[in-house]
Amino acid sequence: MASTFKDQIASDLAVFMNPDEFAETHEVDGQQINCVYVNDVYQQKGQKVQDGVYENVAVLYVKVSELQDRPVPEQHMRIDGDLHLVLKCGENMGILEITLEANET
Repeated sequence: MASTFKDQIASDLAVFMNPDEFAETHEVDGQQINCVYVNDVYQQKGQKVQDGVYENVAVLYVKVSELQDRPVPEQHMRIDGDLHLVLKCGENMGILEITLEANET
């Protein structure tokens, strides 16, 4: 039986979100979930520094089914104990791409 496009996408998601492959377990709003968390995006997009505080932009990739509610801009999320502000959230083939910002010193 030939696999369908949807079957292939589901298989790809399973690999992408597998902690033995790409994903890691992080605490997101008090819940342990497998996700991909890229915390050094500010180096690629430039950083704003003011009075010794800089804005760190991070991106969280997580399966839609892992979160109870879809994050919205201006919402706060806690990742591994650190508070972040949601800048934007988009969905692509069952994965949420959540762009976050946090102030760091």
